[in-house]
Amino acid sequence: MITAEIITIGSELLKGSTLNTNAQFLSRELTQLGFSVNLQISCDDQIYAIATHLGQALLRSDVIIVTGGLGPTPDDVTRDALAQYFKVPLLFSKSQYGQIKKLYGRHLLKVPALVRKEAMYPENAIPLINRFGIALGFYIPLRQKILIALPGVPRELESMMLTLIKPLLKRFFPDLETKPKIVARTVGVSEPEVMRKLGKSFFKDNFEFGIYPETGEVALRIYADHQSIIDRLSRHIRKKLRDSLYALEEISLSAAVGKLLQSRNRTLAVAESCTGGLLSSEITRIAGASRYFKAGSQPIAMKSRWLSEFLKRHCRSKALFARRSRRDWPPIFASG
Repeated sequence: MITAEIITIGSELLKGSTLNTNAQFLSRELTQLGFSVNLQISCDDQIYAIATHLGQALLRSDVIIVTGGLGPTPDDVTRDALAQYFKVPLLFSKSQYGQIKKLYGRHLLKVPALVRKEAMYPENAIPLINRFGIALGFYIPLRQKILIALPGVPRELESMMLTLIKPLLKRFFPDLETKPKIVARTVGVSEPEVMRKLGKSFFKDNFEFGIYPETGEVALRIYADHQSIIDRLSRHIRKKLRDSLYALEEISLSAAVGKLLQSRNRTLAVAESCTGGLLSSEITRIAGASRYFKAGSQPIAMKSRWLSEFLKRHCRSKALFARRSRRDWPPIFASG
């Protein structure tokens, strides 16, 4: 199987002051493409440390993605480390610098001299123009391997990965095959209970199995060599976990609720107390939620008269009203 490795660079990652969302995103995207991600490493902004980890990565992995350290400040040394490792000079990308000038020009600003550094790349590399930010990305083909350097800003990295890197990797590895998989998401059931319901017969075939408890949920992620195995497992999961299963895809509970409401042509209103609007926030963070979410209110105390008025106002459409701050107020389901 074609292997991949991720090296994220930055002392802020090692000190815990910044969450490493880049490694999570890249691992997910690479896995979906069919790569086996065998290692994630975070290292300090030091040329020696970067070069050492790079040399080790090239011995064991086919794809190495390096992120971070491509900014303009003195501690951004990734491009310098890669150039020194390969013993090549840095070149200047006029195309990326033109992109940088456009971005600054929109705000009627001149490009600081320091920022010119962000358009540099090693001589043996091929530039990847960053149209989503400032720092230039690049890749270095190495016979049967490839090294990719991307900026550490999550929005820029994610956009470049989706638009540039994924097509590049598909061209570089034309025989890459995506492994059949299934994702099952459950709610209101514990990890041991999921395992009990699945039973021993679930595991009679050879496949890669992972179970991941989350707050109020349990997710299953399964990979197999043959689609027939995935099909059997899907049927088994539907049968054994039907009371708690809400999706057989990588989707959040709030998104699944939204899909269900739209499929049934229903709408939703929420009254919640002492939650800071948490339930409404979860529902409306999904793109297109305005098609089914009609109203949300967060009173400190739910008096009978206030609740009655809220019900009258929003019960023309199907509505769910939930409140959990007092035991004597059970969840209220109303439809009109």
